[in-house]
Amino acid sequence: MSKAFKIFLTVAALLLFPGIVLADVTLNIPIGGKTSVTDLSDYIRTFYTFFVTSAGILATVMIMFGGYRWITAGGNSSKISEAKETIISAALGLVLALTSYVILNTINPDITALKKLEIPIVQPMAVEGSASRLCDFNLEINTQTNLPVTCGEVIYPTNQNGQVAAEKCLGIWSAGDENYCQVTTIGSGTSAAKTGTEKSLINITNHPSGYTEFNVNNGPAYQSEWKQCGVVWFDSLGSHKYFVGNGCPELLDKKARCYLDGDTGSFASDPSISECSGLSGFIEYFGELLTAAEIKAGCGHITNMQCKN
Repeated sequence: MSKAFKIFLTVAALLLFPGIVLADVTLNIPIGGKTSVTDLSDYIRTFYTFFVTSAGILATVMIMFGGYRWITAGGNSSKISEAKETIISAALGLVLALTSYVILNTINPDITALKKLEIPIVQPMAVEGSASRLCDFNLEINTQTNLPVTCGEVIYPTNQNGQVAAEKCLGIWSAGDENYCQVTTIGSGTSAAKTGTEKSLINITNHPSGYTEFNVNNGPAYQSEWKQCGVVWFDSLGSHKYFVGNGCPELLDKKARCYLDGDTGSFASDPSISECSGLSGFIEYFGELLTAAEIKAGCGHITNMQCKN
C-alpha cells in the first residue's frame, strides 16, 4: 500500500470520525519542529501556524532580496522595476497573511485557535409519556390505585402475581362516562411510541354531514342500552345530533375501555345498524328537514375505534 494512500485513509477516518481520540501520531516530516499530533484538529492547527509563520519569513526574505536587486541594479530602470515588483508582491503577501489571521481572530478567536473537534452525539428521540404498547386492561394495573392504567399514563405495570413488567405500557382507561382515550403513534417500526389523551370530542373528516367534530355519548337517559364503542348513531328524540358511542357492553367494565387508534376517526357508513333502524319520515337536522335515508347514511362505525380487551 502506497504512503499517499495510507495518508488518505488516515485523513478520511479523522474527517468521518472526528471524535476519535488517537494516541500521538508521529509525523514522517516534522512541521515547525513538531514531530507528532493527537488528532485532525491538532494537525491542521500545526500546519496553519507553520504556514502563517513561513509566509512571514518568506515575505521578509523576498523584501530583502528585492532591496538587494534594487541596490545592485546600477541605475538600470528595468532591473529597478523588477526589484520594486518583488518588494511590493512580498509586502502584499505578508499583509494578506497577517490580515487573514487578524480578521479571523477578530470574528472568533476559536477559529484561529482550532480547538479539538467535539461533535455532540445526538441521542435517540425520547417522547415523554410514551410507550411501545398498550397495557393489558385486566392483568396489568397501577398498584398505587389498584385500578387499570389511566389514559395517557405510562408505567411499568404490575400483574396480578405482583411481577413488574420489563417494558413500559400506555394506559387507555377513561374515567368519564362520556370520554374515550385517543391513542397517537409517533414514529414507525420498532421505534414507534404511543401516547394517550382522554377526550370527549372526536374528529371525523369523512362524515357525509360535512361536520367534523362529534360528541361521544353512550346514549340518553331514556335509553337503557349502551352505545357500542365506535358506533355513530343519531339521537332523533332528543338533541337531533349524531353521537359516537363509547360503550363496551360485552366486557365487565363497559364504560372505560374504548379508545381511538389515531388522531381522527375513519367513518364507514352502515345505515342498517340497530341504533338507526327506527328512523323514519322527515327528521330535523340543524334546522333542515332530511329524509330518514339521508340521516341513516350518516350512521355507521368508526373503523379505528375499538374496545381494549
